[in-house]
Formats: sequence, structure tokens, C-alpha cells
Amino acid sequence: MGYLGSKGGSGVYQKIISMMPRHRIYIEAFLGEGAIIRNKPAAEKNIGFDLNVDALIFVRNELYQAGIEFQGYQTDSMASLRDWKRGEVFNWQDVLIYADPPYLLETRTSAARYQHEYTEPQHHAMIDTLRALPGARVMISGYRSDLYDSLLSDWRREDFQAMTRGGVRTESVWLNFDESAPAYSHSFAGRDYKERQRIKRKAERWAEKYRNLPERERLAIMSEMMKEK
Repeated sequence: MGYLGSKGGSGVYQKIISMMPRHRIYIEAFLGEGAIIRNKPAAEKNIGFDLNVDALIFVRNELYQAGIEFQGYQTDSMASLRDWKRGEVFNWQDVLIYADPPYLLETRTSAARYQHEYTEPQHHAMIDTLRALPGARVMISGYRSDLYDSLLSDWRREDFQAMTRGGVRTESVWLNFDESAPAYSHSFAGRDYKERQRIKRKAERWAEKYRNLPERERLAIMSEMMKEK
């Protein structure tokens, strides 16, 4: 689809998905071409917002083909989240929100522009809205700026390199949960492609060794692993 700000580049969506904690409800606040929601393991409920109807139709069709139920809304995500908070629509502790808004203009090197840009006051309001959701896990993508450093100084920040239209840039993801939070999926374990491949090969070796053990040994190992610590 070639959407500005896409996270579909090699290593980008994998990196973001690897940071995700466990959740039952997944909300993507700025859907775009949906590189994250289309590649992550589906949640029980999958929700996306975008003002561009073509983006919503594209993602809906892609997820439908994969057998994933999807609720898409062509409306302002922050207004909806504030309404849902007032209406107590969710148990917010079940929710993970990923926000990938149009980045602050001052942080960009490319002259390309979004169909629906985001002003500095909108960034401020977005952060205020996301911080106010009781118990929700939140991830926000962006480039570092004085505004984000100030408003999200008490959140964890993960930085990584990504190829953009303006060249290699340092992407940041701000997270309001601890690094020790249980991971949502093992599929993208690892901080980069090299580490993901190492973990994958290691898991395959261990699985093969386990399958080759006598049945009694397999049962003994499984019993030990299932014990509560």
C-alpha cells in the first residue's frame, strides 16, 4: 500500500511486536496500512482507527482473509477512547493500545506529508488521553523531542534504528509498563533480527532434543515445568 510512516520495513514491526505485553484487547489508534496489526498474533478483540477509509478497507480485507475479526472506525481515536473511558466500555487492564501518530513536524527530515497531519497540541492531547486510561498498557512510536521527553519522562523508552524515506533514523517507542511484564508472543522474541534467529534456532534444537527423549523423561520434564514456583 506504500503508506507514509509505515512500520512494514524489515525489522521494524518485529521489533515493536516483540515489546508487547499480554493483552486480550488490542487497539491501534493510527492504523495506516496496519503493518503491526496484520503481523502480530491476533488478540481476542482487534480494533483500529484511521481517518483514511482506504486504509481501513485495506486492513479489514487483509485480516478477513486471515480469519481475524476486526472492528475499524473512521473517526478520531482519542475522542473515541475518551468516550469509552466515560462509558466504562472495557476493563482497561485487558487492553493494549499502540499509537503511531504522524510524527512532530520538527523531528522529520522528509518533506512528505500525511493526508491528516497532527499538530503539537494534538500530540499533547493524545498523550494526556492515553495516560488517563486506568490500567491500559500503552505504546507510542515517535522521534525524540522536547515535548515527548517532557510529557513521557516517567515512561520507559526503547530506541532502535530504522530505514525511513529520509534515511536511517533512530525510532523511539515509549511504554507505560515495566520490561518484566509477561510477553504477549514468543514469535518475535529478540531485540533484532540476529537475536531472533539465534533464539529460533535454539528453540528448534531444544524442541528436537525433547522430542527424542523417552516418553517417561518427557513426562517428567513437562511435570517439573508445570509446577508453580
